[in-house]
Amino acid sequence: MSCDLKIGVGTVLFHRLTGMSGGGKLISPGVAGVETIRFNHGEVGGFGPGRTPDPSTGYMANDQNRMRLDAEDAARMAGLDYKVDTVLGLDRNPLKLYAGDFVETQRRAAKDAVKLHATESPESDIVVVGSYMRENEPYLGLWPGLSTVKEGGTLVLVNDCPDGDINHWLFNRHGKTVGASLWSPKPQRLNKARHMIIYGEYPLRSFMMRYEPEQVTWIRRWDEVVEELRNHHKAGSRVAVIPDGTSCIPENALVK
Repeated sequence: MSCDLKIGVGTVLFHRLTGMSGGGKLISPGVAGVETIRFNHGEVGGFGPGRTPDPSTGYMANDQNRMRLDAEDAARMAGLDYKVDTVLGLDRNPLKLYAGDFVETQRRAAKDAVKLHATESPESDIVVVGSYMRENEPYLGLWPGLSTVKEGGTLVLVNDCPDGDINHWLFNRHGKTVGASLWSPKPQRLNKARHMIIYGEYPLRSFMMRYEPEQVTWIRRWDEVVEELRNHHKAGSRVAVIPDGTSCIPENALVK
């Protein structure tokens, strides 16, 4: 805060609460205090137990999103002078770069991200979802995965991050019976998919505990994943592979 010039560097990807990431979010929630972050997500956004999400929030809801506008107010107050935002390719290298005022860079990058990250979403019995772009948050691939899988189908989330699941200080479980201030202990049920396989060397224990135990299986080896799929799906089942579910935007979500 004592610096005369504050420059931020970030990228723009889809976001389930603020529509798209980037811009002023580098300040709030990026480096803000937890009270500020909790207010933004809870009172402003309407997320957390007993709350109703504000209708301005959600995937792809960017420009007039209350959470985003609140975060941008915080960034102005903090004195963020200049921002570099990017749109990345599947190798995590920039496809495009934007520099200047953080609101302007975010809006321009968000429009291009929608174009460049749009991905086919053919309805399929089995959907395999990569997670290289945000490898410590592979569960972000649930949105494109569930947008593609048929009713009663199977999702396979590829997880290969040795650091495991990144901790979320508002929503995550912090043990078997305790969690963050906006954590809900009630297990969720997967929408559409009958079963989800998490494939990789490193288990996502906190993520697996979010869902009904019978719906989630963690498997280390690919040949065992294939065997599990054959137990539930016949030959000729349709399979879709989403290269990176943490960045790819399903085309069927863009249809007006």
